[in-house]
Amino acid sequence: MRLPMILTPTQAQTEAVMLLDRYYRTAHDHAFNAALLDVMDTRHNGLELVLTILVDIIKQRQQEEFAKSVYVDVLAPLSWEQRCALVSEIRQRCKAFLPDEVLACSPAQLADEIPELFSSLITLRDVLPKRYAS
Repeated sequence: MRLPMILTPTQAQTEAVMLLDRYYRTAHDHAFNAALLDVMDTRHNGLELVLTILVDIIKQRQQEEFAKSVYVDVLAPLSWEQRCALVSEIRQRCKAFLPDEVLACSPAQLADEIPELFSSLITLRDVLPKRYAS
């Protein structure tokens, strides 16, 4: 993960607008304009909602960056056989959470998809508790 950055107010605003425009999604719309509409919704704490979503976007992006750095630093140097064995282990340990399409693939088919597997599992780890908490 990248280290905390100190941004000027202008830089922070630019970063927030870019993140909202690229990743903000709600049931009724997406992008920066949807975030603006949600902020104006005072009946449902719109500002708090948008800030919470923005924090989640930042967390997700940092987790993805971390997964990519782990891949470059740790997994890329592994041999093909080692990556296939790692995929086998991931499939075995996490098969309850993986879609049938992934389980139908051989480890060799997924050996180059390890970062995406990790990213999907991280997302599930974050989404499932929220979904079933209520």
